[in-house]
Amino acid sequence: MGIQDFSRQIESLWADHFGCSEKDFGHEGTSLLPRESLRGSNIIHIIYIRKRAMAEIDPILQAGIERVLKDLGGSPVLSSELLQRAWGAARIAEVDAGLIFHLRPGELVRAELAAGFILRRLTPADQAGLDALRKSCTQYEIEDASVEIDHEIAWGCFKGSELVAVGSAYRRNGCMDYGVLTCPEYRGQGLARHVVCALTDDTLERGLIPQYRCNRVNKPSRRVAEAAGFTLFYTTESVKLKG
Repeated sequence: MGIQDFSRQIESLWADHFGCSEKDFGHEGTSLLPRESLRGSNIIHIIYIRKRAMAEIDPILQAGIERVLKDLGGSPVLSSELLQRAWGAARIAEVDAGLIFHLRPGELVRAELAAGFILRRLTPADQAGLDALRKSCTQYEIEDASVEIDHEIAWGCFKGSELVAVGSAYRRNGCMDYGVLTCPEYRGQGLARHVVCALTDDTLERGLIPQYRCNRVNKPSRRVAEAAGFTLFYTTESVKLKG
C-alpha cells in the first residue's frame, strides 16, 4: 500500500468516527460534535485534520461556541487561542495539546532487546507488578499513559521479576490506540520502544492500524514513536473551561 492510499485509509477511519465524509476535511472551518458522554465536563476535544477542526464538545457549550464562530465570520478554525481571545484567558482552566502518530505498512523499526530483560504478554497475575510500577510515576504520567492489563492487548518488559516498562492498547476510531509507561529508573534505555513493537505485532495480526498519541511537550514519548517508525499525522487540543 502506498503512502497516499494509507493516508486515505486513515482519513476514512476518522471520517467514520466523526460521522462525516473525508471531503469535509478539505474544507476550512470547524465541525462541532456534541457528545453526551462529555455533558457537564466543560471539555472540548479538537483534532485538526487537513483544513478542518473536528471538535467533540460538552453539549452545554455548543451555543456559546457557535456564537464565537459566527461573530468571527468566514470559516474559522476552532482553537484554544481563539477561545482565549473570545472569552478571556481566565475562562480557560487547562489546555492539553497532543500529537497523533500512525504506523505506515512496513515501517516498524525494531531493535535488539538488551541482555537481562524479558518481553512478554501480560496476564491478570501481573496486576501487582503494574501497581508497583505506577507508584514510581507521577499521577499525570499514569493518567496520560492510561495503561491497563485488561485492555485488548497488554505487554510488559521485565528485569528479573520486576515489571519496568508496560504498554496496552484498545480499539479507538477503528485503530488500536497505544499507551506506554516506563519506570523512571529504567528510562532512556529504549524499553518503551520494545513494548511498542510488541503491541504493534499484535495489532497487525488483528488487521488493525497502530495509533500512538502523546502530549506535544512530552519529548521522550514522541521519541519513542519516531524511533519505532511511526509518522506524525495530526495535532490535537483538549480544552477544559472553568465552571
